[in-house]
Amino acid sequence: MATSTINTSSKYVDLIVTTSCALSGNYPNIKAVTSYNFKFKCTEGYASCNYNNYTFSFDGQQSKSSVNFYLDEGEISGAYGADKKEYNLGNARKITKTVKAGCDGLWDASDDISFTSPSVEAPTNYGLTVSDITEKSVKITHTLTNKRAYWRVRLKDTISKKTWNLNSNTGNGSTTITGLTANTSYTFVVEVIDRNGTVCYTSSSKSAKTLGISKVGNSPAFTLGNPFVLEITGYDDGFTHTAVFKVGSYSFTRTGFHRGSVTITPTETEIDAMYDEFVTKDDLEMSITLTTYSGSSSIGSSTGKGTVRINIEEARPLVNSFTYADTVSACTSITGSNKHVIQNASVLRVSSISAAGRKGASIVKYQLVIGDRTVESTTTTIMDTGTVPSNTGVTVKAIDSRGLEGSLTIPFEKYYEYDQPRLSQLVPHRQNRIEDAVLINMVGSFVPITVNGSAKNNSCKVEYAKKKTSETSFGSYSTITTFYGGTINRDQIVGDMDAEYSFNIRIRLSDALTTSIYECTIGKGIPDLVMGKNRIGFGRIPERESAVESAWPIYVYGDVYAGPNADQKLAYASDIEDTGWIDCEYGSGFERYSDAHAGLQVRREGSDVKLRGCVRCLQNTPSGSDGEVIIGYLPEGFAPSDYVNTICQGSGMNRFMLRIESKGTIEVSRYGTTSMIDIPANGWLNCFTSWFLDKPVAEKYLTDESGNQLTDEKGNYLIG
Repeated sequence: MATSTINTSSKYVDLIVTTSCALSGNYPNIKAVTSYNFKFKCTEGYASCNYNNYTFSFDGQQSKSSVNFYLDEGEISGAYGADKKEYNLGNARKITKTVKAGCDGLWDASDDISFTSPSVEAPTNYGLTVSDITEKSVKITHTLTNKRAYWRVRLKDTISKKTWNLNSNTGNGSTTITGLTANTSYTFVVEVIDRNGTVCYTSSSKSAKTLGISKVGNSPAFTLGNPFVLEITGYDDGFTHTAVFKVGSYSFTRTGFHRGSVTITPTETEIDAMYDEFVTKDDLEMSITLTTYSGSSSIGSSTGKGTVRINIEEARPLVNSFTYADTVSACTSITGSNKHVIQNASVLRVSSISAAGRKGASIVKYQLVIGDRTVESTTTTIMDTGTVPSNTGVTVKAIDSRGLEGSLTIPFEKYYEYDQPRLSQLVPHRQNRIEDAVLINMVGSFVPITVNGSAKNNSCKVEYAKKKTSETSFGSYSTITTFYGGTINRDQIVGDMDAEYSFNIRIRLSDALTTSIYECTIGKGIPDLVMGKNRIGFGRIPERESAVESAWPIYVYGDVYAGPNADQKLAYASDIEDTGWIDCEYGSGFERYSDAHAGLQVRREGSDVKLRGCVRCLQNTPSGSDGEVIIGYLPEGFAPSDYVNTICQGSGMNRFMLRIESKGTIEVSRYGTTSMIDIPANGWLNCFTSWFLDKPVAEKYLTDESGNQLTDEKGNYLIG
């Protein structure tokens, strides 16, 4: 501990700085930790202080404190601003520092003070003993009279010059040196090394020779019921050996053999006992403990490993029998038997499974396999297999606790090919293009089934439901017609739909087994020519009085004059162009389905906009209930004034609602059949819809020869 006195700005008070220094850390990071504090001493008369914001500094390190004391001459106050500061020794054994110390407050003080750290003491007097000698290791016990935390200490073999660092900071303990060579002599010493890398102390030496024990020379692998060969490598033909083979918790022993190849043949009792260890696995590690004897004295042990496998064919579970039955009453009413199966319609229930594990294993689950479909159960009754996809029969698998499986396949007593009603063509059109009456050209097929020479499922009912495209829900279904014999081919009037509006139409096909639903859209009625009292329309119903309106392009092959007196010659008139198909930007998590399908594209012809494309979902995505998943973005200028909803086809029989928002997003929701499900990874989204823009899309105006604008964006002439 050191004390330094510094004069303050008051002649009555001195500042006393007290320091103490100690070493800390471990090799090689040694630090001198300096503790310090500040006190005030009255030099004459008396002194008092009550100051709340004193700043004390020590080598640039500051602390703040309130100071409150009353001192008579010669008295010293309590300590203030106490703290610590660390200094690295580096490669030095001690350091001396001169630093700036002082205070700033009621009285100021500042001056240099000095302090010196303790010196790092060099360790000496290492002692060594050698024990626990094995084939590849030696245990070295080491002692040191002085503390060695600040030094690097290592063991060294003076023959091979190899070294091993000792991690103990006390200098006392034991270290097992591994990786040595069998039957080899070593001479060990301890070296103490300072932080400059200099060896400053070497202990006396100790010698040891590793043992020449034998070891397992191979990793035997064998199947239960077969012998295996154990290879023994050793240093002496006269040594004998004992081997303990352990599989799981079971072990068996062989004794009295010499080095070389030894054939081990497990007994039936040993085989059965090992099978009991395999109740959850089909192979296990076998540990081998080999003990070497010189006469009756053990000179050490070594270990090895092998692998034991079960005989799969002997251990595989057996499936003896089971029953199956079609659970769909519509199917059994056609076939007349629950053992007869209709493709894509029958749903089977498997029950009364008789199966057994072997060689100590137990059955943990069953699998029903029909085509590419697999259903699992832990009971002997498996239900809800899904519809049967192909004529593969029924396969039941039993999986045991080892993961082995046995199976039994029962062919279907009778199999009928079938697929749900399908349409290959669905084209709606208005009678004479403009009338309320709507016809639908339908081409498709359904599958009659012949049972014992009698035609079954020979009719298909066709129904429709409709809604205006601006509405959210369809009305009730009405029957259109019924087809017979398997063929759907008719241009059929389905009903009246106000020509002033466009409609979504839902077509439902129903045979005796399944139902299919398709959707299409019919646009407004488009007249060729409409003449009113004071208006004319070409290709549309005119809305403006005393005006001619056209939904078609107008081609002019001569000069065009306009204006109040028809005396202003127009230099340019814009056509409303056909944009052709334009690629849309995809939303996150979606991409073009394949090169064989059109990507997400949009096209504008006048005010008529169409969207098409097949889209792939890259990962399972919750579909939401109301346009919550963005699959793409429209280019600028293509969005409708209000959202447009269309039902489209997804993967399998799944459907979804396609929504086009006025902000230009292409959204998907309500994916599923009877309830909403996630859009699956790699799911197919077939998108098609159309809409009309509310205002002309042409961005050019009618101008005169001087370039002056004559019309607004809607085609109205400007006044003045």
